[in-house]
Amino acid sequence: MEFINADEIAKELNPEAMDHEKFNAGKIFRGHDIPKEDIIRRYYRSRKLFYEQYKAMADRWFLFFNADDEFEEVANFADGELTVLHEPYYNTFVGGLQ
Repeated sequence: MEFINADEIAKELNPEAMDHEKFNAGKIFRGHDIPKEDIIRRYYRSRKLFYEQYKAMADRWFLFFNADDEFEEVANFADGELTVLHEPYYNTFVGGLQ
């Protein structure tokens, strides 16, 4: 069974065109199917909540791109300063907030 993660959705892949079986990771971990609509909704809601609410509560945070085999730091915030290390990924993250 092949799985999809939130970062694959973020890479602008069309989740509607993907085989529904890829969205059933919840069946293995929780014993039930998670509808792909819920996965997509939760992913976008989590991004928005992080950007609009949670990041302001933290003294320091890190944003990583982890759809590939290795994690790549995209941005971080520390000492009141935002540092963007990978502008295209950061712009994709921020631009997708609606």
